[in-house]
Amino acid sequence: MAMPRGSGKTTICECACIWAALNGHREFVCLIGSDEGHAMDMLDSIKMELDGNELLLADYPEVVFPIQALDGIAIVLTLAHDVVGTGPRLQMLTGDSEANRRIEQSFMQWARSVHLAEKLRTMRMARATDGESFAILTNNPRLNTEIQLDLRLVEADQVTTPDLDRLLTIAVDGIVFDSAGNPIEYHILRNHPGDGFYSARSDYERIPADAVLHWFRADRPGQTRGIRSKHERESFRGITSRLVEIPSDHSARTFVSLPRVSPDGRASSRRRLCGIGMDWPENGTDPDKKH
Repeated sequence: MAMPRGSGKTTICECACIWAALNGHREFVCLIGSDEGHAMDMLDSIKMELDGNELLLADYPEVVFPIQALDGIAIVLTLAHDVVGTGPRLQMLTGDSEANRRIEQSFMQWARSVHLAEKLRTMRMARATDGESFAILTNNPRLNTEIQLDLRLVEADQVTTPDLDRLLTIAVDGIVFDSAGNPIEYHILRNHPGDGFYSARSDYERIPADAVLHWFRADRPGQTRGIRSKHERESFRGITSRLVEIPSDHSARTFVSLPRVSPDGRASSRRRLCGIGMDWPENGTDPDKKH
């Protein structure tokens, strides 16, 4: 397929595979990636659509419903897949195409090594159930990449201060603020309150705020911790922007594969599948087959 870079070649191929399989036009579908990493990304993207796309469920319930019914947290998974997709990707826009390629490949290798997409989806699910989610930026010397940055996820229950009443600073449970209201320190229990090692006097780590990702939605002025909400949906670019420095000349940008839905929500099956106006017939027949 010869198309300009960034025009959606991968998305078209993925949607074509889904269309062919769900309509029974092909018993086996072969999708080839440029390398193992890209092939796994495409496979994960197809699995994500089958597991969390409500429009596919409406169009092909006999196939998609059993898949989505396998997990009792399908609604939360759908939300996480809808927001995070297959994870952030870096696209360099400098004048040096070879440098662009190397940097993009390095980022994708690092993202796969730290399981970035899976961790972001876990954070989104935690935010849906707990009202907030936390991750600590750490150095992981066991990563097989030049960049040793990693994310360590922690449960909201671990962000607490057992001796909060003795602190002489501006603080809420688990977070210390400066006089201007900026978080400067997070307190993370070394053991989860539900573990057998936990006690009321459990030690906690003091983590600088710059090394903590705190994802929540403030619904009222002065709110500093998350509250569970049933109806919340937002982009996660604010989190990923902490992981990738974007130069001031906008020579790079991050993007994420998200489900594509028409504005009126009543798109035809071909638009529901691909969202890019491919000329697939409405009746689901094979355009290459003679009738």
